[in-house]
Amino acid sequence: MDWIADSDTFCRLQWQDFSYRLEGGESLREVQVRNVQALTAILKSKREKTIAIGSHGTALSTVINNFDSSFGYLDFLKIKDLMPWIVQFDFEGLECKAIQSYNLYEL
Repeated sequence: MDWIADSDTFCRLQWQDFSYRLEGGESLREVQVRNVQALTAILKSKREKTIAIGSHGTALSTVINNFDSSFGYLDFLKIKDLMPWIVQFDFEGLECKAIQSYNLYEL
């Protein structure tokens, strides 16, 4: 984030208040809503299918937080530089039953 002077503080503020954003930017709530809506549309159109979706860590973290509100800023810090990081969501219909994560370097 070259245009943000102190990206660590900005990131912390966003996780403390999901509506926090810079002028012209997106809040984490906006990212979360947009991505969960897209995921819901995919789940509805691909029922009973295995689906793979690629994303960056911030967007993925907000989706995890939507289904598991205990996932927060400290969890984000643990994964923000972890690549590749794979997250498996298990759904029954639109209900998320389980979330598992994998670091390919630890397998």
